Amino acid sequence: MPRLSAVVVVALFAASAAVAQQPTVTAEATELVRVKPDSARVYLTVETRNANADNSADDHADAVKRAVDDLKGLRLKGVTVTPQQSMAARVDGAGPRSAVYVNASTLRVIIADVSPEQLAETVTKVQQEAGKLGLGSTPQVAFEKKDGWDEALAPAIGKATKRAVQKAELLATSAGLKPGTVLAVSDGSEAPTATDDAVAYTDGELVRKVRVKVVIAATLPK
Repeated sequence: MPRLSAVVVVALFAASAAVAQQPTVTAEATELVRVKPDSARVYLTVETRNANADNSADDHADAVKRAVDDLKGLRLKGVTVTPQQSMAARVDGAGPRSAVYVNASTLRVIIADVSPEQLAETVTKVQQEAGKLGLGSTPQVAFEKKDGWDEALAPAIGKATKRAVQKAELLATSAGLKPGTVLAVSDGSEAPTATDDAVAYTDGELVRKVRVKVVIAATLPK
């Protein structure tokens, strides 16, 4: 490997030190994105209790089938019903023969391929039917948007970036520095999921926060 002369080494060190000592200013900005969901998942619970251990499993299977058939019988557009995980437990009472065998299953209802207006209406109908059938006191609902997030986020990212740069420049000026060029831009937003706090369902819309962080160079006063 060729050796660097002492003059070159000193020059490189001085340049590195100058870069390291260059002041920078960091700022963040956020924007809210509101979109209509295009699908939803509703989770319902089928629970049965039986004093006879031999009959409890069969009775529960019948109850699950009835619940699925009743929901499918609504003939709602875009709705599919699928039984999910099940659990069974024995609950002992005070007396020697007071044991109760409890079975519970989760039904997942997926609603898709409908308009936003139909989506909300269908979710309400599923919840109403679940109430009539006694399928859990408060059905869990997760609204989602499977397509179109990128298109919806792009304008918000642009606005947040512009505001973050303006905020960084203001901070630099307020500190007596001269703002310079943008050195780095990063996306601090979280990926949207159905159960994540990054996406909230409010007034019929999914609301996601976009967060952008920028770092700008600054010049010390002479």
